[in-house]
Amino acid sequence: MADGEKRSVGDWTKRELYELAKKKAIKGRGSMGKAALYEALGLGSAGPVEAAVTGVPGVTSAPAGADAATSAGAPAAAPAPPPPSAPEAGPYVERGAPIPDTYGEDKLMALVRDPRWVFCYWELEGGACQRIIDERGSDFLSSAAWVVREHNLTAGSSTDAPVDAGAGNWYLKVEPESRYRFEIGVVSPGGEFLAVASSAEVETPPEGVSDEVDEQWMLVRADLDRLIEAMGGVQMGVPGSALGKRFEFPKELARFSGAISSRGISSRGGRR
Repeated sequence: MADGEKRSVGDWTKRELYELAKKKAIKGRGSMGKAALYEALGLGSAGPVEAAVTGVPGVTSAPAGADAATSAGAPAAAPAPPPPSAPEAGPYVERGAPIPDTYGEDKLMALVRDPRWVFCYWELEGGACQRIIDERGSDFLSSAAWVVREHNLTAGSSTDAPVDAGAGNWYLKVEPESRYRFEIGVVSPGGEFLAVASSAEVETPPEGVSDEVDEQWMLVRADLDRLIEAMGGVQMGVPGSALGKRFEFPKELARFSGAISSRGISSRGGRR
């Protein structure tokens, strides 16, 4: 269809309108929709119906069966989106039972985070609290304070850290290079401690940088050869490129080159 025979915006494609707008140097054409391009080119009014639907991908003209009110210029409703496609049925995966919130135990776990902090978490569902109530009464438990008792086995001392038993976990300040065991329980106003759960022993690491370091690291000869080849084909004492020269085999180690096998050498003492 020749341009002169195109009488409405529906007779054009957006690409045709864009190319025509490009020839006429119409500013802002890149952000215009089909209807806006049509009107900017002075080809006429796109009309409310076509202006509404041309912004919808795949729709370039008024939908079939538009009523008289729409044809007369009333705003048209946007076409309904296509129904979502049903997900494809995949293979059944057995994931097992869901992880429970509790396991019905009285248990305390301690995890070392760093030299000065230990993370403790607990569960108090094994019946120990009920046994305290049965033996001492509900008033005893309600008046007591929950604590985690830190036993520093290295120093031979113990301290109490007040905690919220309902939180289920707590960070505790500790000392480096020490062995610890933790107990969670209640302390009565009179100072009596009743343990509910106890952790296994943990040990905190030293604080600071380790003094166990290797004085020198060496490359396995096979790895060195692959590195030299990747960096420009540098061979023993023969640089192939300026960049590759940085990875030459050290001259001070050249006298050992005949003794280096493909099995490599260790990082300590130069022994295989």
